[in-house]
Amino acid sequence: MTISFRIVDEHGINPYGEALREIERSILYPVSETGDQFAIVHGHRYDAFFTAMGKSRFIVALDDDRVCGIAAFTWKKVIVNGRTYTGLYLADMKLAKAYRGKKIMLRMIWFGFMKWLSSRRYGGWDFVFGAAMRDGTADVTRSFSGLHLGKLAKATGVLDIYFCPPETLANINDAAPAYPSGNTIALLSQIDDDIKDNTGLKEFRLASTGQAWPLFHLPFPVACWEEGLGTYLRRCAEQLQQSPHYPDDAIACFALDHRLTAHKRWLADNGIQPGAVCTVYDWSVPFIGKSPVSCADYIHLSTSEI
Repeated sequence: MTISFRIVDEHGINPYGEALREIERSILYPVSETGDQFAIVHGHRYDAFFTAMGKSRFIVALDDDRVCGIAAFTWKKVIVNGRTYTGLYLADMKLAKAYRGKKIMLRMIWFGFMKWLSSRRYGGWDFVFGAAMRDGTADVTRSFSGLHLGKLAKATGVLDIYFCPPETLANINDAAPAYPSGNTIALLSQIDDDIKDNTGLKEFRLASTGQAWPLFHLPFPVACWEEGLGTYLRRCAEQLQQSPHYPDDAIACFALDHRLTAHKRWLADNGIQPGAVCTVYDWSVPFIGKSPVSCADYIHLSTSEI
């Protein structure tokens, strides 16, 4: 086994696309409410999901000419307490099953770190952060061992991810708690009012059917915190139910910071429970850059960008 690493841009990554999708289909995450599982699979153009968020680069791990791993990075606009930063978003990190436990991820990240030290073309960001879905009780960080730079990561927040039929959202009550005021919010997503459809970009494929889950991602724009979460969710449900743009089996998907306990209780009282969990990590060390996200009381990251 001879492992080498290569950094490529959006054009250079696509020849490896099918091999990367094969790796993705082998990694399953649980849906707690149904007992099903799903794989996260990128589209025909592997880069499209990432480049839609900003400039992106990819570290490919190769065993001779065979793809065995990937780390994807995107330069992403982040707003914390009204101030704008550029975060380097570690948006994908995967290894083929046969190559796990061989310190390949450790070598891949050190390779990227040394490239950053030696070339200004990989700079231009203020800090590093990432989001990792849990496959059961653990996520990709379980592979961080030895001198892995990932061990410097801090779990900044946990996002509960909800998958909900529009008809359920349409019937929720008006007793949603007010969004906390006077707190620092880290906006890790560019927020607008449009419900997002990731079809062809990054799909959740159910293990039970092999088909893409018809997810439509609710962006949670800032205005919805002022009008009330209940009003916002019912408005989204109405849009999903009445517009011909959305299929009859559409599922609304959204994330909520785990620390918003009153909102979680309110959703539970309406029969809405989280179906998956994602942890947000950041790196706050002098030679990488101090993360402003670590000081935030709450985190917002749209499920369309996880």
